[in-house]
Amino acid sequence: MAPNPLVSVIIPTFNRSKLVIETINSVLNQTYSKLECIVVDDGSKDQTREVISLFEDNRIKYFRHEKNKGASAARNKGIRHSKGGLIAFLDDDDEWIVSKLEKQVPLINSLPKRFGMVYCWMDYFDNGKLVYEHHPVLRGNVFGEVIDKQRLGGCPTLLIRRSVMHEVGSFDELLPRGNDGDFIRRVCQKFCVDLVPQVLVKVHIG
Repeated sequence: MAPNPLVSVIIPTFNRSKLVIETINSVLNQTYSKLECIVVDDGSKDQTREVISLFEDNRIKYFRHEKNKGASAARNKGIRHSKGGLIAFLDDDDEWIVSKLEKQVPLINSLPKRFGMVYCWMDYFDNGKLVYEHHPVLRGNVFGEVIDKQRLGGCPTLLIRRSVMHEVGSFDELLPRGNDGDFIRRVCQKFCVDLVPQVLVKVHIG
């Protein structure tokens, strides 16, 4: 892989026109700037389309479902329209620390191809107050550790090689819940993983 590959960042969103602004800004403000930000509007009825149109950055690509199809379908649409050699995901009410990609891209580039994914730590906040820290340290072949529980963290922590998607498939659109855990387990079944042991994702709840 090239030393500075294009990263495709996929953001599914639904009726969160106010929150998604900060989410998108946390991508555009990354210190690693070779990226495309793919926003998939999953049938929003609010001002999401208008809010996205206000961004003056040609790295943003906007796609829309006329009817709500769920996060898996939105992520899959983003994947189909992506061009990067690396793929990342971010939810519309969360944000990245500005150095997230800068820390993860060199790591995954340095690893053998049997490592298909890297992740990082994430902290949960409620109205600005830290309420939970998720700091796993699993590395290598971790399938046995994640088969019964989502121990690595959520989709916003991940950075994945595009070739991995061809092997494990996309997100299961028939699952109403737990689709990110299912996807991560399928990756871990075939590939090793590594991590950046730093908090690079802020999850907002409440």
